[in-house]
Amino acid sequence: MADSYEPPFTAEDHTKLVAAVMDKPLHVIRYLSLAPGRSPTTQEVLEAALKVESFDTATKARLQDAANAFFALDEERKRDEAAYNERQLRVRTALDGKSLEDKITALDELLSREQLDDRTAAGLRFARDILTDGASTIYSAANPFYELLSDVEPAGVEPSGAPASGHTTGAQQVAQVDAEFASHGGGGSIPGAVAGAASIGAAVGVIVDAFFA
Repeated sequence: MADSYEPPFTAEDHTKLVAAVMDKPLHVIRYLSLAPGRSPTTQEVLEAALKVESFDTATKARLQDAANAFFALDEERKRDEAAYNERQLRVRTALDGKSLEDKITALDELLSREQLDDRTAAGLRFARDILTDGASTIYSAANPFYELLSDVEPAGVEPSGAPASGHTTGAQQVAQVDAEFASHGGGGSIPGAVAGAASIGAAVGVIVDAFFA
């Protein structure tokens, strides 16, 4: 059965989108126009990915929704950067450097705390959902994509409150980025779409830094 996509953007859609880009990172890089030594922004990676002709219709639709959600979150960040940074730091502190299984446990611990507002709780639940859904695929160390990231330092992802710190594997890096951005929550399917955009930017960016800078 052919892949299809209709909103809302689910955890399964997040996994499918990230997997599609992981399968064709050089196709995305082909459409980047960068000065030597400059890393691409997430926006530039998303715009390049939308130009890849060999992505199927469902992947392109997911990409467009991810791009829209990421740009909307960036506009929100500019209006209230303190709140944005606080949400991101909360998740980064709890999950940083942990294995995928321990990241999921850490999210459960955050969710068990009292007095979480609805937005925060929804974002943390979605972060947990995407880590669980992608555990055997996009976050698996056996995924061929991570061979490209062997011995490569993690890249930061903007917009964020602080640069990403070191993780032991590429899979942990992508999972960390996804969880941080999904945790921002918001209405409808925004958390998963934002996380998809951010992890695509991180994955492609680190390859550019490693091989083309």
